[in-house]
Amino acid sequence: MACCTTVRWIYSPAERVFAALRDIHLYPTWFASVRQAQWQATPLRAVGERGTLMSGRHTLEMQICDYAEGRLIAFDVQAVGRQTRDILQVEPTFDGARVTYTSELVTLLTTNPQVQGRMPFSKKLFDDLLSTLKTQLDGAPMPAASHTLDMRELHR
Repeated sequence: MACCTTVRWIYSPAERVFAALRDIHLYPTWFASVRQAQWQATPLRAVGERGTLMSGRHTLEMQICDYAEGRLIAFDVQAVGRQTRDILQVEPTFDGARVTYTSELVTLLTTNPQVQGRMPFSKKLFDDLLSTLKTQLDGAPMPAASHTLDMRELHR
């Protein structure tokens, strides 16, 4: 199964990052390429929920296939001749959150050679999502840390 992964470090609390990822109705506001988001409920929170994102001339049909509050949202996505599993994982770090996005090809639904060798369309969409999310949240003020680590402490 073909797979590609993107990792972003976002300097905002993991809870805030996860809350933004699961508010799918913000996506059209943040991305010029996303025209519309339709979802059963918002914020996203349950396995089996379905919805669509319309981006450019493509429609992505999505269903949540795995969910862990504050940590993971996984979608089965059908778009542009293929079905993928797209997974967003959020992990707290010392100074914010690490977001890992993985796209796995589940099924190729077409024999069109123009589609077969290309990166899944959902990969570009979610990569854009993470870049925009990083820009949006990194500029927001962070709460003061209870302890600031001096790098010299590590070398003693």
